[in-house]
Amino acid sequence: MKLLSILLTFWVGWWGGPTYEKWDVKFDKDSYLYIDGATNLNTFSCAYSASEMEDKTEVLLAIDELQNFHFRQAILPIVIKRLDCHNSLMNSDLRELLQEEEYPKLFLVLKDLTHAGLNDKYYLKLSLKVAGVMKHMEIPVMLFQKENSNRVVGSFDFKLTDFGLHPPSRFFGAVKVDNTVKISFSVLIEPSKEI
Repeated sequence: MKLLSILLTFWVGWWGGPTYEKWDVKFDKDSYLYIDGATNLNTFSCAYSASEMEDKTEVLLAIDELQNFHFRQAILPIVIKRLDCHNSLMNSDLRELLQEEEYPKLFLVLKDLTHAGLNDKYYLKLSLKVAGVMKHMEIPVMLFQKENSNRVVGSFDFKLTDFGLHPPSRFFGAVKVDNTVKISFSVLIEPSKEI
């Protein structure tokens, strides 16, 4: 009988798992997303033009006793047309490079945010989907908590060729885009406000 009680306790605890609640991941007035790169002559930075009302994604989130965040259904769409490189030729080149006609959005898929044991430092497991190709990564980020809101700030590099993209060149090869591109971001995570 005692063995049955222990097994039942283990089974309930194992299947119970964390409790997921609705939260919003969104771009507010202090949020940003940049795609930065370089050519053999210069650097470029393309900023995401977000709208608070449109750029909010409802996700399922569980926060465990160690203050680790576990996401479900956390797929953040990034509309390629809203990336502004402050130069119409660069905007056009970026859209062509990212195959915007066939794949109008990039996707960041959040998985887990695990405390690194040092102040505000965490590791974020995520997937990046570009031009239909998904890559998984783990990156260091900072998490700033204030009351019920959490701001995640981080950046990561990726290679265009990892997504089947070929760095463009212009003027018969005189200007070449580097293969490595950086995404920097700051997003707000807070409990969903039901309407």
